[in-house]
Amino acid sequence: MKLDPRRYVAALREGASTVVRRHPVEMVLLFGFSVLSCLAFEYDWWSEWAGVRVAVGLWYAMAMFVVDRWAGRGPWRRIYYAAWTPLVPLLLWPGLAEWVESFRFVVTVWMLTPLALLSVRRAADNLRFVTDGCLYLRSGVLAMLFANVALGLFEAILWSTAYIFGFEEAKWVAHLAVHALILSGCFAAPTLFLMMVDRWERAECRGSRVLEVLVNYVFVPAVVVYAALLYLYAAKILVVWTLPRGGIAWMVSVFVFVSLAVRMVRELLERRTCEWFFRSFGVVTLPAAVLFWAGVARRIGEYGLTESRVWLLACGVAMTLAVGLFLFRRTARYLWLCVAAAAVFGAVTFVPALSPARLGLNSQRARFERIARALELTDSEGRLRITRVPLADTVRWKEYREAFASLEYVGGKDTAFYRQLGVAPERRWSIEEDLLPEALRRRVDPWWWDDAIVETVSPIAEYELPGDVPVPHDPAYPQLYANPEHWRGTSGLRFADDTVRLTLDGDRLLEISGGELIRRQAERCGVPVERLGEMTGEGLVRLLDYRGERVRILFRTMKIERRDSAEYALGGVTAELFWTR
Repeated sequence: MKLDPRRYVAALREGASTVVRRHPVEMVLLFGFSVLSCLAFEYDWWSEWAGVRVAVGLWYAMAMFVVDRWAGRGPWRRIYYAAWTPLVPLLLWPGLAEWVESFRFVVTVWMLTPLALLSVRRAADNLRFVTDGCLYLRSGVLAMLFANVALGLFEAILWSTAYIFGFEEAKWVAHLAVHALILSGCFAAPTLFLMMVDRWERAECRGSRVLEVLVNYVFVPAVVVYAALLYLYAAKILVVWTLPRGGIAWMVSVFVFVSLAVRMVRELLERRTCEWFFRSFGVVTLPAAVLFWAGVARRIGEYGLTESRVWLLACGVAMTLAVGLFLFRRTARYLWLCVAAAAVFGAVTFVPALSPARLGLNSQRARFERIARALELTDSEGRLRITRVPLADTVRWKEYREAFASLEYVGGKDTAFYRQLGVAPERRWSIEEDLLPEALRRRVDPWWWDDAIVETVSPIAEYELPGDVPVPHDPAYPQLYANPEHWRGTSGLRFADDTVRLTLDGDRLLEISGGELIRRQAERCGVPVERLGEMTGEGLVRLLDYRGERVRILFRTMKIERRDSAEYALGGVTAELFWTR
């Protein structure tokens, strides 16, 4: 078949004119903010104010596309032509930069806008809903692909021409390359997306053979196996009669949403496996939803709310709505679930009373005040007592850890809380040191949220061999070797698992624990281990000079640490020389 480029150029020109005619507001916004982005690059406005406004403007163009799809071509079309006006006060809003940098903007762009785009088509039929979603996805992927291929070809021609004719150092070449990158991402790709959406409107979409194999023989078995795993865990909980672990909530929410996505993709397939599982989706996932809320209740009951846990609750509400809707065949509609999820996440994002940051701060303040009263860290007026905690309170280290974890969470986001406690905000880093004795402070780490205790170590001495020490000669050890820690293969000095090992050609010359090495060297120096930090001069050289039955080692460095258990441990060694008998 003969390829006619004019045919494709004509199709592209016709599609572009259709896009301009059907989506005038989106095209004006895309073109205007693309030009603004180029000007910001030329005149170095980006860091001052243009960056966030370009990001908001490009997002608003897609929001206008949502309004366009909702308004249609009827009498509601007037709303579409007036919907750009809120963009003006939004761009003048003093808190715009803070909003763009927050997680709420991410949720708005990548969750609420796609959910709104899927909802405005009002496709109650599940197959039509899934088809629309796949067409949007395919249009976006192909638009990015074509725009980037065209950009790559343009860049290759531009820089090749500049190199051939010798003006690759010209400033305008680099600027033209950047402008092409901006226009490709901010204007060409969105325009191609709109063109393809218009071209494929109301088109049908069916799954290919590859998709059928991938879904039926990879994703579906994985979902069924994971469901069985959750059922086994639920059975274990019933037998042992205990609450589920807090982290199970994230696992369950991911499982339900992935299962729901697999169920949606199966709408496109003619041949489907495990139909019994997805036909009873609501019933099958109901125990998982119970596990979710039990895990969330335990986690929040023990540690209170944080910003991430509020988002987890929002996911849980959307997940529970999905399970409830799919309990019955009449209500099993993806459109209704999409609208409900958009309402839930929209409320958490834009309703001040449901703000995750506010709810997390209020919960952690209340948690700290409750624990502090129980530990008598505050007086009757709620002000912090800056008095040393008795050493006997070490047995309550878990409660102190929880209190300081809450205080650290609040302090990083609301320094005014410290003033309410009667402490200057600049002193918040020293509160733990002022209140807690060393034995208790080593167990209290505000970033630890579980019950695990890791034994901490405190270095008491780090030794290094003086550079002017002469190489000794000892007839008892006639053979001299150098730099053993740099040897490879089966030879060399190694320190691992609190053990020093020296091997020469497969022959193990020395294997000694770090504690035993410290004890022997302390005896050789004639001092207790706790006084090793005072070693200088000849005593230091004697400490670094180890003598055993088969080998003598002159260590270059040695580090000794003291652990919580009051034991001394070897933190690390390197060797300068060693001799063998």
